[in-house]
Amino acid sequence: MNVMNQFAENSGGQAYLLEDTFIDSNNSQIDRVLTSIAEELRGQYTLAYYPSAPDNGKFHTISVKVRVGTVRTRNGYQGR
Repeated sequence: MNVMNQFAENSGGQAYLLEDTFIDSNNSQIDRVLTSIAEELRGQYTLAYYPSAPDNGKFHTISVKVRVGTVRTRNGYQGR
């Protein structure tokens, strides 16, 4: 799970560990996770960034700050 969390964090995503079965009673863990994902997708947006210098093949760290709440983002990009 640590690998999945790290992969998700680096890509701006989120990992979920499901502990109960997919076929379960009402309000199962998978239902709650899918509802959470659907709510997040409804509020999703894209923010574009164009660097001032040409790409040099290195990893460039970026940071997104918001005044209220939190956002999940990638922590940078790989220049080409």
